[in-house]
Amino acid sequence: MIFTKRGELLFISALFLVGLYNSTAQEDPCPYRVSDTFTPCGEPSRCNVRPDLPITTGGNLDEYYATTDGLTGASLKTELNYIIRGHRQMSYGCVWTALAEVHKDKNNDDNLIEFYTRRSVSRLRRDCGLRDEDRWNREHLWPKSKGFPKQGQDAYTDIHHLVPSDKSVNGARSNRDFMNGGTPEKECCLCKQGDDFTWEAPDSVKGQIARMMFYMDVRYDGDDGTGVGDLELVDRGTAKENHLGYLSDLLKWHCQFPVTDEEIERNDLVESWQGNRNPFIDNPDFVESVWNFSCSDLVSSSEL
Repeated sequence: MIFTKRGELLFISALFLVGLYNSTAQEDPCPYRVSDTFTPCGEPSRCNVRPDLPITTGGNLDEYYATTDGLTGASLKTELNYIIRGHRQMSYGCVWTALAEVHKDKNNDDNLIEFYTRRSVSRLRRDCGLRDEDRWNREHLWPKSKGFPKQGQDAYTDIHHLVPSDKSVNGARSNRDFMNGGTPEKECCLCKQGDDFTWEAPDSVKGQIARMMFYMDVRYDGDDGTGVGDLELVDRGTAKENHLGYLSDLLKWHCQFPVTDEEIERNDLVESWQGNRNPFIDNPDFVESVWNFSCSDLVSSSEL
């Protein structure tokens, strides 16, 4: 069993090496431009959830996942849930601080990179009630209306699926299911909105979104102790329920856009905040085993 670690070369076919996630801001192809003039918000409340303790794995991923050896399918899913459940929960206010660090612009310590638009924005240009649609806020990639509407629930503040998003782009995505197709969104023209209330993300983050959604499906099985429902990925449109679509498109995104060094680094940082990891970043093969499919079959059938 091979696990990926920061700095290691991922053993993945060059066929999939497209659309890699970039840790720095890229040129925004949209005609929409953000004003440089804004009123900064104050620093968020002091965040003291991170204890002075070593991270869970201590860097030994083989040991972290040792109990998964030989498991497949439902048995593997159950064991992964056991490994990653019970993480340290933070306040929703603390999420501001965590996301500013996890998505920090490496070229500017005062900025972060927005998830969809890839724009570099001041971490103090957060959504704090001022009338400014270009502020960033905290997007739940698995919508909170679909299984965990209360801040006291673990999934609500689980930063394995929380990202900094432009306020108006976050509003445009709403709680749409993930799926290919649609028309470009005016402020994020690499994002697409489908008529059947779906959302296609830019190629640069498709693989990451898929693995974040796989994490949520496995992490929350309806028995986490905080009332989070049994979250499940399905291959259909969803309403306000514990489900999210479309599984078939997310599997394709996972195959087409493999794990990057940026994703691995993010996984390490999230672990340092809440003490658990996303197993589908550490071992992408878990995806094929849990959902009983093969990326190579998707390629051979020209479904990608």
